Amino acid sequence: MTPDSSSGPTVLALDTSGSAGSAAVFRQGHVAAARFEIRSRGHAERLMPMIAEVLEEAATSYQDITRLAVTVGPGSFTGVRVGLATARALALGLECPLLCLDSFALLAEQAREARSGDEDTDTPLAVLIDSRRGDVFLRCYAASGAPLGSPEGCSPDALLARLPRGPLRLAGDGAERALALPELAEQPYRFVETARHCDARSLAHWAARPSATDDSLAAAPLYLRAPDVSRPREASAQ
Repeated sequence: MTPDSSSGPTVLALDTSGSAGSAAVFRQGHVAAARFEIRSRGHAERLMPMIAEVLEEAATSYQDITRLAVTVGPGSFTGVRVGLATARALALGLECPLLCLDSFALLAEQAREARSGDEDTDTPLAVLIDSRRGDVFLRCYAASGAPLGSPEGCSPDALLARLPRGPLRLAGDGAERALALPELAEQPYRFVETARHCDARSLAHWAARPSATDDSLAAAPLYLRAPDVSRPREASAQ
């Protein structure tokens, strides 16, 4: 079986950056197969079987793939590394482009897909990703989709001051926890349920666009804080 370039790219998209894992195959203009699992750990053991499942369901072989897509974080250090290492190896072996998108942009894409009504089209978006260390990774977007400032790590106490004033849509797995904070509970905020976790289906749609090759990030992890690792005793004693 050989790729049919006349029907557009055949994309294998992967995400293991956060508290879920997913894989999707996009071909002939639509998502042909997808898997999505809530999974805060065990990405390394599950990812390759998940890829095999979506390829089989989509009647697609590795040789049919013309683009790989993966998220680069922020999120779980281990999950980000697993996804990137797998995608890099596949792209190298298949000699096809590797397209990368950060988790903020993917969740913002999913939130835009869920928009309905005039109110949503005029409402900014804040993406909050749980860091698993008590704070969140935050990036805000204008209603137009343009980023508002750089991504940052943010403590719960500082959230209200960092968020745009007025009505706001929230996405990401850190959003519900933020909405439980007393100072945020009374704000005109709405959580976009379908943009809670990164989903490879939306990533595959993005990667199939002609503009994706220009918008792709470098194939390197996006970290907003240092990994939590213990230094060797002899090094720390110096």
